[in-house]
Amino acid sequence: MLFSTGEPKQHIDVGPVTLDRLSLCMLKEAERIGEFKLALVQGSFNAGGVPASAGTHDGGGALDASVRGLSSDQIAHRVHSLRQAGWAAWHRFSPPFSGPHIHAIAIGNPLLSPGARAQVQDYKNGRNGLAGHGRDTDRRVDPRHYSDAFLSRYLRNGDFADFSILAFVSQRFQNTGREVTSPTSRKHIKLVQAALKEVDLYPFTVDGKWGPKTNDAYAQWRKRIGVKHPTGLVRRPSLVILGNRTGNFGVKE
Repeated sequence: MLFSTGEPKQHIDVGPVTLDRLSLCMLKEAERIGEFKLALVQGSFNAGGVPASAGTHDGGGALDASVRGLSSDQIAHRVHSLRQAGWAAWHRFSPPFSGPHIHAIAIGNPLLSPGARAQVQDYKNGRNGLAGHGRDTDRRVDPRHYSDAFLSRYLRNGDFADFSILAFVSQRFQNTGREVTSPTSRKHIKLVQAALKEVDLYPFTVDGKWGPKTNDAYAQWRKRIGVKHPTGLVRRPSLVILGNRTGNFGVKE
């Protein structure tokens, strides 16, 4: 699992829509599995604003994605990848909907509306999540992909990044140019790498080693938040912002 959070209920703007942090992690995992990027056209927390959705978008954990320009095979691949990441997902057609799209509900999300929870149950029963409870015609996945154990991997419970350790390893790399890791520092480096990956600055393996790729990604992060002439050195303000922005960790005092 590459994407996880300690702030699952946090609201996040993703382009034109809003999701909760847990759903964003699950979305990114689906995109990683399928090697695609979804164009979202509807998100969550739209109480009363999406009449055709029967309330499924009123709470968290709901999204719709455009299928414009995609072949039937590409749409099926995206639906299946979402399901592999823990989503109840279906290809919706027109009619009865105003336009074809992918509809998905994040299974196990604590913010689901009653309508969304009913759709999840329909999905588990092999149905299409619509009022008529028709047969699910999209490709099914093994139930392990929505088990409690599988879904729990998206949650972090009180992870803390140690600023002193990260400041030391990043300075050590600056001084020697050599990759730095240790049994003590590996966990903390992984937290930073996973967070940098979530903000699209570290498209590499989360391996717990502070080397040129991690150093450059952290320098880009500091540049993004407005640091002038940034290097890859870890400073407390930039580390706190990274942890808060991604919801991946707190910073140990």
